[in-house]
Amino acid sequence: MALPRYNGVVQDAQGNLVAGASILVRREVPGLPVVQVYANDDATGALGSPFVTVDGRFGFYVAEGKYRITATFGADTYELVDVQLGPSSVSNALGPETEITGATHTLSVLDTFLTIKRTGPTLTTITLPPVADRAALPFAFADWSSNVVSDHEIRFVPDGTETIMKAATYSVWSNASGLARGWVYPAEDLSGWVVT
Repeated sequence: MALPRYNGVVQDAQGNLVAGASILVRREVPGLPVVQVYANDDATGALGSPFVTVDGRFGFYVAEGKYRITATFGADTYELVDVQLGPSSVSNALGPETEITGATHTLSVLDTFLTIKRTGPTLTTITLPPVADRAALPFAFADWSSNVVSDHEIRFVPDGTETIMKAATYSVWSNASGLARGWVYPAEDLSGWVVT
């Protein structure tokens, strides 16, 4: 059975990718033991833990379970806690799925892949935190709503003084001929968010 994969990026406060950051992976249990991670899904190509990012992007394969991922560069340390990899949640190259079935969702620091699963055409509002609160991390989204036969709006609303696509709100639409999907990135000047 193939191991689940985790992908991530390490960025500084200006949103630049950080080469040479140290990535430590520990199992999220008492004592936080360090675990072996791999370059391949068949548990070959041991990476060691910690391992170092080459260009700020990183990925690894590890046995199913819940993990704490720590990135350290210079005096800065960032941690993702309770990262579930494997069957307990949808796990893929984007990380664990955050399923949205309600009309609203506020993006958390742990959200990497949002799946909108509403039961019919409606409005789903996603509130975005300031770019700095997420350490300038992008996220993916996909509309997997059922029975979408007419327009279904996914509206992104920045929190605070930031913008999205240089506007106060930004919407994408799904309908019978196609479901919306894409990425939301921090703007190059970190003034808000960009949708691709």
